[in-house]
Amino acid sequence: MAVIAGHSLRKYLRKKIVVTPILDPGQIGFSSIDVRLGSHFLVSDRTRHAQIDAHEQITGELRTQRHVFVPLGKSFILHPEGFALGVTLEYVRLHRSVFAFLEGRSSPGRAGLLVATAAIIHPGYAGCLTLELVNAGDTPIKIYPGDRIGQLAFLHVSGALEEGTSKVSASRYRIAIEPEYSKWYEDKEKDLLLQSHFFEG
Repeated sequence: MAVIAGHSLRKYLRKKIVVTPILDPGQIGFSSIDVRLGSHFLVSDRTRHAQIDAHEQITGELRTQRHVFVPLGKSFILHPEGFALGVTLEYVRLHRSVFAFLEGRSSPGRAGLLVATAAIIHPGYAGCLTLELVNAGDTPIKIYPGDRIGQLAFLHVSGALEEGTSKVSASRYRIAIEPEYSKWYEDKEKDLLLQSHFFEG
């Protein structure tokens, strides 16, 4: 893989990478593109239920998260040790030959805001990007939709993936435009392990 930077990044933006809307040319750096915070959040609430079970789909009243919409110009407060799912304002689409990863920006990080996102974005992905927001500091943090929250870097994949043979079509969260509830329960490895009897004495 090779990092896409400089003139090549701008060339790819015309042909193989979509990041929209670009509100300011300054969002495009030499080797990355800044992305902004959107208006949709899933906020974690304390619940009377003992735990989240990674093997069960959480629905209805068992949900520990609620959807919050924050319009432009209004703020969202993330309290110490708080956790919320956010989403990028930008819609992203990658060609099957492009791989990307998302990192939090240094400035929010120095204020205690961690963008602990699942950083890998697979070739062929299309949609807004979910952000896992954590306040690691001791003071509430007020953030606003439209704030620059992270940066995308891109790599060229040698040997483009074929349609329908990879994560291009299999992603659980593809074409999302709002943060989605976890689909951790869909992992099938646990069932395969139980069927294999591998750990039986």
